[in-house]
Amino acid sequence: MLVGDNQTENAQIVNTETHTNC
Repeated sequence: MLVGDNQTENAQIVNTETHTNC
């Protein structure tokens, strides 16, 4: 789980993955 550097890209991914990374 990468947080910080990928927070901006994660915001878009979370929208598609529905927060399944955490």
